[in-house]
Amino acid sequence: MKRQFPEGWFERGMLWWGPSLDRHTRFSQGARLEVPDMRAADPRTLMELSAQNGLFLASIGERSAFQVHWTIESDYTAALERYQGVPSQGEAWCHRSRVVRKRYYDQRLAEGTLRRERVYFYLGRSCEELGSATLGQRLEAESYLDQVRTGFDIQWDALRGLYTLGRWSPFSDADHCIHLRKFLNPSLSATVLSAETEASLGFDPDRSIRGNCLRGELNAFSLRSAGGREDVLMLDGNYHGLFVMRELPRATRPGMLLPILAAASEGICITLNVYPLSIDSEIERLRREIAELSLFLSDKKSLGVENDIITRRARIDSLLSSVTIPFKMLFVIRLWDRTQDGLAAKMLAVKTTLHRIEGAAFFHVTSRARALHLFYETLPGHLGSGYRGWDIYVENRNLVDLMPISATFTGHLGEAQALYDSPSGGLVGVRLLASDGTPQHSMVVGVNGSGKSAFLIDLMSQSQCYWGYRFFQEEGLAFSTLARLSGMESLVLRESGERTLNPFDTLGLPLTGMNVAGGVRTCMKLIGHSRDEDRNKRRESLIAGYVFSHFMDAAEDWKNRDEGRWHALARRAALAERLRGAHEEFLDGFAALRERERLFPAECAQSLAEIPEEEVVRFCTSKAGGQAVMAMVFTQLTPDAYPQFSGLVSLMRHARMPHHRSGAVGEEMDFLSTELGKGKRLGGLVGPFIDGVTNLRLEGPGLHFDTSYVADGLLKELASYMVFDRVRQFMITLPRSTAKVMVLDELRRILAIPGASDFIKEALAQMRKYRCVFIGAFQEPSQ
Repeated sequence: MKRQFPEGWFERGMLWWGPSLDRHTRFSQGARLEVPDMRAADPRTLMELSAQNGLFLASIGERSAFQVHWTIESDYTAALERYQGVPSQGEAWCHRSRVVRKRYYDQRLAEGTLRRERVYFYLGRSCEELGSATLGQRLEAESYLDQVRTGFDIQWDALRGLYTLGRWSPFSDADHCIHLRKFLNPSLSATVLSAETEASLGFDPDRSIRGNCLRGELNAFSLRSAGGREDVLMLDGNYHGLFVMRELPRATRPGMLLPILAAASEGICITLNVYPLSIDSEIERLRREIAELSLFLSDKKSLGVENDIITRRARIDSLLSSVTIPFKMLFVIRLWDRTQDGLAAKMLAVKTTLHRIEGAAFFHVTSRARALHLFYETLPGHLGSGYRGWDIYVENRNLVDLMPISATFTGHLGEAQALYDSPSGGLVGVRLLASDGTPQHSMVVGVNGSGKSAFLIDLMSQSQCYWGYRFFQEEGLAFSTLARLSGMESLVLRESGERTLNPFDTLGLPLTGMNVAGGVRTCMKLIGHSRDEDRNKRRESLIAGYVFSHFMDAAEDWKNRDEGRWHALARRAALAERLRGAHEEFLDGFAALRERERLFPAECAQSLAEIPEEEVVRFCTSKAGGQAVMAMVFTQLTPDAYPQFSGLVSLMRHARMPHHRSGAVGEEMDFLSTELGKGKRLGGLVGPFIDGVTNLRLEGPGLHFDTSYVADGLLKELASYMVFDRVRQFMITLPRSTAKVMVLDELRRILAIPGASDFIKEALAQMRKYRCVFIGAFQEPSQ
């Protein structure tokens, strides 16, 4: 094998086959193609893949060739090590969950039950345009190599547009070396080989392909007759068997190769070499056949000759119109195993599957010389050999269904924050935060009892170390144990509970229109919406005036108690205005100020002191500045100093504006104040939930909210909206560098609450920029 191994080199991300740069040289470049698992695909997807294969075949020129490698690997070690390398010791439950998951997959990896199907594409190019010349000048050779490499780049760009079902990753020299090493040394198929480890593996770009990649026995495919079968071939400590296709199936269809892909769980490689034929040569061959058949038209014993002539003429028309494209194809299946019994079992399973393909004929290769030649033919990227005796004629309409393109779905293994089994026996990496920290909103769909809650609990357990804040909203207390293990505050709503969430508490933030709007929405939840939209708008306008007045009364009281602190507050407001971006709100400036005070208190104090007095006075006297300072008052209030809901009801009953005391407006005010009485601690329908001092702690690792013990009604609707809204406001105050997650189990029930869809849509649109992931669970996709 050492003497006969094809001479090849690594050059500029390509494989160079041949001793020199002349017309006999062949170049190739490989790429990894990530496509869906076609064994789980629907007929429409299979048809789409077949159509994309047809577009690809139509783009292959006569001087080009390509190769498809489909194989099963189990290279999950790197992904598992990255998964375990995430620091999670600070989260004891998360650390335990990840350790258990890692050990489970390590055991499966050792048992060989983790399966990963992969597809590799190689594009080949001949150098026949060089003719009899040999490029001896260095500059000419380098210019020619640059042109070849540019041609490959253009082809890959075109393939990215053709194969919308997959992602292409062209190979570098190190990637080529890794794939060749795995192919030539099957014992490395379960070993992690990556470009980062090429130095330790001794990759030398100046050495040949054989010198870099052939690490197994030099006496390859030697017969082992002592105590074993003589038709079994040996390489790299594994017994090998080869099948080669000799006749095409009677008919092809999308997905016909899928049973072969599932016949073996490991130790299998399917190689497809395809060489385009000259259309002119094929037409000339058919014309010669027509001329020969025409000689027998007058012979009465030669029945059907006329039909054969008609068929060949139709093929010529098809070739001229480019409907039919001719190719030569080599289709080889290689199996290997460390034991002869294991190989015999695999070959029997594959042979049984091959018999189901009607009309196809496969030959079991047992001759050492034939096996060795076929093995060289299937080397990754080796597309320039003259050993073409096993090629068979095929046309594009059949070839599109004979391309083994299917890969195990692995999700985002490189950035996996949680690991799960894939349907095909592999490993799926789930990523809720992209590599740049961008949140990835997600939906979980499953019928009742399918395990949605269990999946979400496990997902949150594995990814717990990534979250600075969590919010779980559910019915059924499924998340209560996880909440306790995570140290989260748990709010299990009850009719007779004593938990209070004051709608006028800004949670230490400046007052914004969002707070006023939230108070109005809370009031409208108590009043209910009328079918008359104009009436609803009038009511909202009336309530908004009193809600804002209630806020302003509290701010004036704080200001009047101590005028001295007003000036210091104005200085902080001026600094927050400086930190606000051009397209940001004052709230964003305050969040930036608070984060700076937390991280760099000394520098922040110096920045405050350096603000000129004139700037502070000018800022306070401006309209926008005065409103900002007034809004900043609410960052200084204690929970018991915020306005309360009962005060709003009293304001609307006994301290109305003069033009609201009589007439139709007075009657409307009487109705509104009476309906809002439902929210009072004493005599109301919702108890102390919104009336009083906030005693629900939102700080810490997160909040768990459950409504299992509350029947459908006013309290449930009000609480579901208010808790979600307040948590959303609180998350906005957290540093944007902190990752947050919101999990809403049984989201359909939450959306059934009037108006819930609006604030869910708002959260989906807004929370990404605050690095918050939104996860919702549904029972059906239609929901």
